[in-house]
Amino acid sequence: MLLPNRRALRRATPILLAATAAGGLLMTTASAGAGSYTLDRRLGDSRIIESSGLARSTYARSTLFTHNDSGDSARVFAVDPSGRTQAVLTLGGVRARDNEDIAAGPNHTLWVGDIGDNRRIRDEIKVYRFTEPSTLSSQTVPTTTYRLAYPDGRHNAEGLLVNPVSGRLYVVTKASAGAGIYRAPSPLSARTVNRLSRVASAPTLIKAASFSPDGSRFVLSSGSSLYAYRSIGGTPVRVPAPPLRQGESVSVSRGGGTMYVGSEGSDSPVYKMLMP
Repeated sequence: MLLPNRRALRRATPILLAATAAGGLLMTTASAGAGSYTLDRRLGDSRIIESSGLARSTYARSTLFTHNDSGDSARVFAVDPSGRTQAVLTLGGVRARDNEDIAAGPNHTLWVGDIGDNRRIRDEIKVYRFTEPSTLSSQTVPTTTYRLAYPDGRHNAEGLLVNPVSGRLYVVTKASAGAGIYRAPSPLSARTVNRLSRVASAPTLIKAASFSPDGSRFVLSSGSSLYAYRSIGGTPVRVPAPPLRQGESVSVSRGGGTMYVGSEGSDSPVYKMLMP
């Protein structure tokens, strides 16, 4: 795989800015000129075999958090820029079923979406919230569980959004047709089921989602394409994703100017590319 040089990255920037300024009307031009990427790190821990989500640290450090897809215990890996695991955080009192995404929220919180439902048999899905430790070490972290239910039947979902400013939570369903963005009530209740509301359509087969740190933009990933939005229900700018074995994760950097895009698989790469 050939990685682009810095000139290619600079060349992509004005095209992306032009597409964004036009409110997404130049999606074809953006797709043709964007998509440059560089290798950021590799997830070298042999325990990380199905990385299914990425979240930036809520502190001023270059740590990324990830977790495995279904079949693993309720744990999250903190990975440094070299790809080394700094800590494993076990979610206290949680039995994971199908964790699909992780998001950074306000007040140093991290949220794990147990939202997968390939067979569409779940009447409720779950989201787990915990506080990111200021000093990273392997430990069990106190966790709050929220139960969610759709207003229109069962859905499979792999994208979780938490606005880092307002704390509002969204679930993005995964479907070949009729996918949607569903908003959770605010505040969330840890005692009763939280009823979701469909607020917008989503592109097909979305596998991951992330807000920018200031909450002004968000990105959805289908694995092969990335869709950058300025508002829920707005028109996205689409850019091609790096060629990955099975792209399952995305996170917007702390500065908001770049995205981290990852994949399942052993020793899987995490690429960095411009945020439209």
